[in-house]
Amino acid sequence: MRKTARQTNIELLRIIAIAGVIFLHYYNADIGGASKYVVRGSVNYYVLMALENTFICSVDLFVMISGYFLSRSNKRSVGRVLSLLLQTSILRGLIYCLTIWIDGKSFSGQIFLRVLIPTCWFVILYSALYLVSPLLNHAFVATKKKQAVLLLFFLFSVWPTLVDLANAFYKYDITSLSSVGMYGSQNGYTIINFFLCYLMGAYVRELDLSKLKKANLLFLLLVDIALISIWCSWVVTTARSYHNPLVVFAALLFFLLFLKMDLGIKPAINWIAESTLSVYIGHTWFLPYFRIEDYVNRSLFVLVLHIVVTVVCIFGLCAALDKIYHLLLKPINERLKQCFCYEI
Repeated sequence: MRKTARQTNIELLRIIAIAGVIFLHYYNADIGGASKYVVRGSVNYYVLMALENTFICSVDLFVMISGYFLSRSNKRSVGRVLSLLLQTSILRGLIYCLTIWIDGKSFSGQIFLRVLIPTCWFVILYSALYLVSPLLNHAFVATKKKQAVLLLFFLFSVWPTLVDLANAFYKYDITSLSSVGMYGSQNGYTIINFFLCYLMGAYVRELDLSKLKKANLLFLLLVDIALISIWCSWVVTTARSYHNPLVVFAALLFFLLFLKMDLGIKPAINWIAESTLSVYIGHTWFLPYFRIEDYVNRSLFVLVLHIVVTVVCIFGLCAALDKIYHLLLKPINERLKQCFCYEI
């Protein structure tokens, strides 16, 4: 998720997207718990729903940004992936030690060794995407780009979503009709969805953005989020799948909107954005400490303030751990990134 040329408008988008990911897990019933505790039908309930529908595209957005930048080069490094996996393992280990210290629990060597396994689905799929992306780049160059993107969008977004919808209303399991896999779309948690978003990001680089108006993009984005909200009242599981056409389109509109912005070079924003991956890796560990169940049904002002404080504090803590990690292991990481390089 780090890159050589850093555009502040896109770096700010990364920060917003990772803040969105923290909120999604704040709302998640099994992690933060807000959706489990909030009173159905209350103002807070609808505000939380609106925020989730706004940020559900965050993961797709990260991959599109990668496609936009990585499509420029076919040089890759296996060592960079090893560095990423090392970062994931060490950060998980550090956070485990920090949380047991906060909780006053005793250290468990067995749990610690288990924590060191880099079981982060995003990191694993992103690593696989990174390694094969030169092949995607070559294939993309050799095709009519617009037709290729439309074909992939239909095959891996529209069609699996239609299958998911039909399966939700049909008594017989028909997930094997999905073009993603035998067990259906898996709500977009697949390398297939990463391929689609990557190539859409690559295609954005080919567009003439001068013809696009920020006001029009913002209007389309608001309409798209509204449509996701309407869809949620119908079949919530398919509405918030990462491969849902409306979710993918929302990520694209967010990306185009920020590409149209000219923020110049803001070193502080760029420096903060460098830590977004570490925030992704570590944020779920800290959500339980913010007692979300105690605030989710307070006044709307208190709820929004609690969301902001939670996101800022978790982002800041994970970013601090990231800076410490890179300060201590910079020589190792730099050496790793230079190992096993190849160009396709």
